[in-house]
Amino acid sequence: MKTRILVGLTVAVLILSAFGHLAFAETLTIPFTHEFSGLIDPDDIEDGHEGELPDGYPPNGEKPWLTATFDDGGTPGSVTMEIDLNNLIAPEFIGAAMFNLDPALDPTSLSFGQPTKTGSFLDPTINTGINAFAAAGAFGFDIQFDFDLTGSELAEDRFGAGESLIIEITGDSLTAGSFDFLNESATPSKSIGPFIAAAHVQGIGELDELSGWVTVPEPSATGYLLSLTGLALFATAWRRRRRIAALASAR
Repeated sequence: MKTRILVGLTVAVLILSAFGHLAFAETLTIPFTHEFSGLIDPDDIEDGHEGELPDGYPPNGEKPWLTATFDDGGTPGSVTMEIDLNNLIAPEFIGAAMFNLDPALDPTSLSFGQPTKTGSFLDPTINTGINAFAAAGAFGFDIQFDFDLTGSELAEDRFGAGESLIIEITGDSLTAGSFDFLNESATPSKSIGPFIAAAHVQGIGELDELSGWVTVPEPSATGYLLSLTGLALFATAWRRRRRIAALASAR
């Protein structure tokens, strides 16, 4: 079973004047700060996938090398995803990016809108399937974005340093938190991770011939609990300020 985690959950508080209660908009932020393919033990690769063991190298820029953000705007059913290659250094580029989905939802039922792009790169090919995709030695991702891998003479077609992609994803009951889950392998003992997401950075090194798979390490349960506590305190303080304002206006 996929496990839900909290990578970076921002809660926006909106006042619904017609009902007088709170609505919560989630923004899930995934900062890619950890290269994992260079640390894979060949014994951890699933049978039949031994040839997928890569040499792994971290990108050259500052962390996070790239960031993925999911925003539901407070309304289930539609999520805006943005991938920002903010700290990659040219000619580094992304060949693929993979994400997970709440196991209560079917990734094949998702719809993807027309991308909005900053840059000249080609639109990605998007594939979905339950636990269907692998990133180096990490197995069991549900959504895969494949970007152009053409030669250097067509480098402008690649999703590269400083560029960004925004795309709307729709599905029943879909929220930003629906992407806050870890990958699930059919044989966990033969899969590294688990990870919330993975991306393949290419064009690394002096000769641009190196690559590495990057992700974000799983946050601690303590961080999750602290985030929930902060949210509860924020909501309590907001309600207190509202009561004080109501009493003051009634005098």
